[in-house]
Amino acid sequence: MEGIKPIDHPQYCWERTKDITYTLGALKKHAGTCRIVNAHNVTLALLQDDKLALRKGYAHNGCSMSPDFHNARRGCEAHDALVQMLQRGATSFTLEQANNALLELQKRDNFKLSKLYRWATGTWFARKFMKL
Repeated sequence: MEGIKPIDHPQYCWERTKDITYTLGALKKHAGTCRIVNAHNVTLALLQDDKLALRKGYAHNGCSMSPDFHNARRGCEAHDALVQMLQRGATSFTLEQANNALLELQKRDNFKLSKLYRWATGTWFARKFMKL
C-alpha cells in the first residue's frame, strides 16, 4: 500500500509515510472532532464529521489477530485510528460505526474477506482485545 511502511516497534507494525484522508460513510452521522496527538502535541489522526485524516508518522498495529493482506490494510489502518480514539475517550461515534468503517474501506478495496474481518471485530473476544 502506498504511503505506509513496516516499522520495528514493540506496539506498532506500520507507519504512515505521507498524509491520507478517508471519507467514511459509516461515520456520516458523527458529530464533532476527535484527534490523536503525539508526545509533542502534534496531531497524527483527526476525525471531523465523516473525514478521517491520518498524518505522516501515524503508527498502528495493522489487522490485529489476522493477516495483513495488502488490500485489507487501509480498512485496518482507519479502524485502528478510530479504536484508538475510542480508547482515549471519544464519545461522538461508536465501536459499531468504527467496525462498519472497516468493512466499508475493505469493500472499496475489493478485499474478499471483508465480511469475515467485520464479523471478527464484533466478537466479544475482539472487544476484550481492544479494551473497550
